Amino acid sequence: MSRLGLWGRGTPFPDFSTFAAKIERAGVGAMELLAMDMKARGMFVSRMLAFTGCSFEVRECTLDQQNERLYDEAVELWDDMLTALEKCVDMCGSDGAHPLRLYWGAHQSFFKQLLNSIKARNAIDETEEALRQGKCVVIGLLSTGEAKANEAAERENRAGRELDSEVSTPQEIARSLIEQHLPTTRAEGAPRDGGGLTNGFELLEQPAVPEAVQIRDKLLRRLDAIDMPSNALDLVIGHFGVEHVAEMTGRKMRFVKDGAGGTRWEARAQNGVSQDQINIAEKDAFMGGTKRVAIISDAASSGISLHADPRFANTRQRLHITLELAWSADKMLQQFGRTHRSNQITAPHYVLLVSNVGGEKRFASSVARRLEMLGAITRGDRRGGHGAAADLVQYNLDTVHGHTALALMFDAVAEKSEAAALWERALRMLQCHRQGVPTLLGLAVVAVAQKKQAQGNRDVARLPQGLQKYVLKLREWASQRQSGSSR
Repeated sequence: MSRLGLWGRGTPFPDFSTFAAKIERAGVGAMELLAMDMKARGMFVSRMLAFTGCSFEVRECTLDQQNERLYDEAVELWDDMLTALEKCVDMCGSDGAHPLRLYWGAHQSFFKQLLNSIKARNAIDETEEALRQGKCVVIGLLSTGEAKANEAAERENRAGRELDSEVSTPQEIARSLIEQHLPTTRAEGAPRDGGGLTNGFELLEQPAVPEAVQIRDKLLRRLDAIDMPSNALDLVIGHFGVEHVAEMTGRKMRFVKDGAGGTRWEARAQNGVSQDQINIAEKDAFMGGTKRVAIISDAASSGISLHADPRFANTRQRLHITLELAWSADKMLQQFGRTHRSNQITAPHYVLLVSNVGGEKRFASSVARRLEMLGAITRGDRRGGHGAAADLVQYNLDTVHGHTALALMFDAVAEKSEAAALWERALRMLQCHRQGVPTLLGLAVVAVAQKKQAQGNRDVARLPQGLQKYVLKLREWASQRQSGSSR
């Protein structure tokens, strides 16, 4: 790489680390200029199939009242789980850093899977409409929920029962955190009720802390009382039936509806057939027109062609529904490429399902930013990474307008403005700005309104580690601003 002459002797950058830091600091525009300059000098070649002819659409999935209540119940549960985790850590004398990291990781996975399950109903409606129009459908997602289904199957086996109903992936994520990572026994070195410290041998004989066990059992009862939806993949396949859906995933087991109206847990591949062979057989069924609906996961996002190839019987237009957004932009484009390839009769239509929950829009913002960076690096055009998917880029909040909204929140925190006054300032300030910024601003107003409830560093410690540093810097900045204004 040093032979490119971009850093080193005779260049403005002494080494690669300085070069990378400067380019990253300059942003997407500098990446575009760099890629364009390298292409012009014959140093860089990046070929990608253009998205000409493809159409993209971002479909917002609005939660109905039932799903809103479900989401609110889940939020209240996870808030109580955090409080319970802190209490159990104090009672058991455990190190709270590790459980809190696990909590926030499970927290993100839970709500991501919950929204996927809620959006599955929208994916089913989109699929039925496309089938009525004579199209075929490819639904893309990343996770299959097999790991949590296996955990549920093992739990039922230990209890002497068989798994006979579909598993809710969000529910299993929350259950795993409560059962496995909520401290219920006194930690090594923690004071006992009778005084003194435990050693390694006594820790093995140490009984559980009764109060912590009660908290754990209460949380499990609350979790069981919430009617969580099943896994998104099982919901879609269960609606259309395995005889109509070509499943190309990495999972080995799945639920299949029987003639009596129930479900059974069985292997996808029978009689020693390998996983690759079953996916190829499913692909052939889709390309041959036997099955008009296909579901692909991350395991089948490369090496499989599902486009309207004239060499196969199924030349219907593809409707590609993205049910679950990927963290990585290249993975997302890789999945798009399953239905958009050379030698195709018709170009696909892409539909990206995004709920109206602010948290998922923030997630879509990260995906949009990565798509822009990918286009800037590989093609010298920030729009080149996502083809015609401009609708998704509107969720990119890492822009001048997003920074403006964040600065407005800083002012509100420093000046302790009322929420109503902040809204008036925001509407005057952002009336001509791009769509999506008021959503971020609304989150900022909520954050300011909730600021009154924050008391001391203990509330800051409840936040993820990166956000802890951010809030502390924000406090320091606000105090300096206030002291400067008083002078």
